[in-house]
Amino acid sequence: MRLRSLSVAVVGVICSLPATGAEPVRLNVTVPQTNCVDPVDGGVKNRKRVRFGEQVTAEATVTQLRGGLFRQVTLADGEVCFVADSALSASLPDYETEMARARTALTGGQLSDAAAAAELAAAANPQQREPLEILAAIHDVTGDEQRARAVYLRLKKLPMHAPNSAASASQPSSTTPPAPGTKLYVSATRLRLRSDPRPDGAVIQQLFINTPVVIDSVQDAFAQVSIAQTPKQVLSIDLARLGLDTSSEEEAPRVSGWLAWAYLSPLPADPMRLLQQSEEQEKQGHVLEAMQLQERAALLDDDPEVFKKLAQLAVQAGKWQVAAWASSQMQGAGKGSVSFQLLYGCRGKRQAATIVDEASLDLSAVPKDACVTAVDERGPCGPNTEGDCGMLEIEPDDSREERKRKERERSEMDRRNRQVEAAFDRSRKAHARGIGRLRSKFPNGPWAVATITSPSGGARKSKQLYAFALEINYFMDCDTFQADIKSIHDVARNGISWPGEGSVDVWIRIPRHSNILVGFVEDHSAEGAEDQVNRLVKEFGSGKGPLHRGPQDIINELFPRATIGPTATCDTPCCGC
Repeated sequence: MRLRSLSVAVVGVICSLPATGAEPVRLNVTVPQTNCVDPVDGGVKNRKRVRFGEQVTAEATVTQLRGGLFRQVTLADGEVCFVADSALSASLPDYETEMARARTALTGGQLSDAAAAAELAAAANPQQREPLEILAAIHDVTGDEQRARAVYLRLKKLPMHAPNSAASASQPSSTTPPAPGTKLYVSATRLRLRSDPRPDGAVIQQLFINTPVVIDSVQDAFAQVSIAQTPKQVLSIDLARLGLDTSSEEEAPRVSGWLAWAYLSPLPADPMRLLQQSEEQEKQGHVLEAMQLQERAALLDDDPEVFKKLAQLAVQAGKWQVAAWASSQMQGAGKGSVSFQLLYGCRGKRQAATIVDEASLDLSAVPKDACVTAVDERGPCGPNTEGDCGMLEIEPDDSREERKRKERERSEMDRRNRQVEAAFDRSRKAHARGIGRLRSKFPNGPWAVATITSPSGGARKSKQLYAFALEINYFMDCDTFQADIKSIHDVARNGISWPGEGSVDVWIRIPRHSNILVGFVEDHSAEGAEDQVNRLVKEFGSGKGPLHRGPQDIINELFPRATIGPTATCDTPCCGC
């Protein structure tokens, strides 16, 4: 039998067209791994997975199964199953080609494209560290801790690079110890503030370029400094009332510690001068030095072109953490940042509360002022009862023996299902009692706590931030993620101005803890904000949105200033029946 070559797109869940004719084709698995789905009951056959590089003999036509497009394949051991069409191609990805795509995507601010290309490069050559380093950097900068941990585990199994002899540290700005009482500015990109005047002293915090400090004393190469922290404003929004609730301001604390005085300057750095110096270093072929100067300028200037140039230099220098950060800033230059923490409930004074996880919580010794997080209030999945997929239906032409067999098997299946349902009911009730006890200890909530940090470079913004909450259902259907926004709960009527410097904490009283997407949109008015949310929801439901992507993809692609609470991730039983 003659085998015919057929190429199919690789990345993402897509609609590919069936091939003409009926001849089988020989294809390669082009994703790190994917499930072999049983063509009878839709489950994962023998929990088997096919991996990158495996060759399969595939039917020429593509089959629509519940959850996506699949192709029936015969594996090397003769087993027949269905594999996602998007995971197959006539040719394997080329390492150098995919790495070039990853670098280009990074310099263009396309983090998701860079991650996809790096993943394919890592699969094409598993012994190379570089694609994994790109992936780790991207997951770090997007806050995807779970994926980042998985990549770092893969990196630990590979040999380390030889030390880079061209690596360059920041150059000292001063050779004369400063006098006590002098006000100076950090001249390095980042400078560690330590608890003791020693290179291995515990790090209190990192100071960024142009941070002002006051010298208290000097000991050898270290200076003890004081830093005035920016007062933190605290706001509260009740989305049920659609308005601003309270406002307060904490006292500004002063932080003291030790740092290397050689990296302090009497004048703040000028971003234009740093850009000129970076250009000069690049012309001389000193890419790493040019990147370091460009990075300092980027921390002071939110021009997207500055970040784009930084990404290009960082890619040339192989500094993937810097490249990923610069790439992320290209799409959000000057926009400031918003981070979230979801709390199931609080007791006592919220702003003085200790944050505890439900898993580590002792309900007999709850702190006076505390909030609990990481609560799964959804309860157990199920009941996962059996189904016959129509196999036990009595047919008119069934013999007496066949009818009796089907009746016996159906009766036995019903008995097992009753046992499963009873066990599920007991588990559900036990979970409900536990949630009730937890709510009695933490009656105030749920809350989403947002920390809004001022735009870089002292940028001032005329638009305000408007809080919103959406109901979202998110689950596994076969081997495919599904998401659906059910309704709009609320959009706040009052906006919040970006802080001029420092940050502001916003406590958002949300209507529910699970199955919720809560965040901010930026607009000039509440009406405009509501229109913007409606437009995003419509785009999500139109099929253009990330319907088959993970929670972090939904955040990255549609709702960049938002977070998703705990959502249902129960598998759909009897997929494909």
